[in-house]
Amino acid sequence: LNRPTRGKKAKTSKKSKKKQQNLFTQAKVDDEENKGPDQDRLLQQVSLSEKIEAKIDSKIGHLENNMSKKIGHLEDKIDKIENKMDKLEDLILSLLDATQQKLE
Repeated sequence: LNRPTRGKKAKTSKKSKKKQQNLFTQAKVDDEENKGPDQDRLLQQVSLSEKIEAKIDSKIGHLENNMSKKIGHLEDKIDKIENKMDKLEDLILSLLDATQQKLE
């Protein structure tokens, strides 16, 4: 009879378990053989993490500098626009005064 195996946990074969154990054992052996002042995997990972963190910090600093420059340019543009608006307001007021005087 072929019955479906719904809901049943798949069994791991003995061969598969043995292979997993062998891979784990081999990794431990590799670690022991390559162990040295600069060869320790944990130290390499820490070093890599520090390099990645330094690179991220550098990128963040670069982005912050770019944003500061752009904000500075925008502030300059806003100041120029405000000056133009003030001049335009003065011109409109003087035109209103001139038309008011003509009407009187």
